[in-house]
Amino acid sequence: MMRKLRLAVVITALCLPFVSLRAQIIQSPLKYALKSPGNSKGCAVIIILHGYGGEEQGMMSLAEGDLGAGKAVFSLRAPIITDSKGYCWYQMQFLPDGKFKYDYADVIKSRNLILDFILKACREFKLDSTNVTLMGFSQGAIMSYELSLYAPHKIKNVVALSGRMLDESRAHTVNEKQMSRLGYFIGHGTEDDVIKVAESEKAAGYLKTKKARVVDLKKYKFKHTITADELADIKKWLSASAK
Repeated sequence: MMRKLRLAVVITALCLPFVSLRAQIIQSPLKYALKSPGNSKGCAVIIILHGYGGEEQGMMSLAEGDLGAGKAVFSLRAPIITDSKGYCWYQMQFLPDGKFKYDYADVIKSRNLILDFILKACREFKLDSTNVTLMGFSQGAIMSYELSLYAPHKIKNVVALSGRMLDESRAHTVNEKQMSRLGYFIGHGTEDDVIKVAESEKAAGYLKTKKARVVDLKKYKFKHTITADELADIKKWLSASAK
């Protein structure tokens, strides 16, 4: 199971041009990769959160092309080192029934680190703090749900790929006014054998009951990964959300 979760993000038939990186000038425990336009003042923000066993460089290809154009894109490295030398937002014990055992205290620590990073990044680069998109894969998607439901007033869009929503995330108290500005794109492979597509279906249903601005659930015939088709849909969705 752990080996499956360490799968690299595969984006079929996608060229990967040079990604611009900068020194770690944001004072945070979280390491990051950054792609931004020459003048980032007032730019929208995308925060990319990798999955269990991943790292920040492996997700940076998502910032290429139209998706990252005119935006400041930060791909963050999770703070905890896994046994396989990758990184994670919280440790997990993999159970035989496809479920995971975890310590929610670790989720809270990572959540707070990410929120603090967003605040500092917006201040440092004079970015638009009202236009923040979270884009997470697998455990990164789980964290994106947690962040948006804990602090919905700080997030505009969530792109949750091949993830699930924690029970603790559902327990956060949110009001309709806060949720009415939040949009969700949820993508999942119907053949995913790591996190079942039913988890995204349940998350989408819950978000609709909370009156989120938009909840788009798209399913694809693939396993626990990201493909060019899904990425193309994300680009279109974010473009429409910006209007």
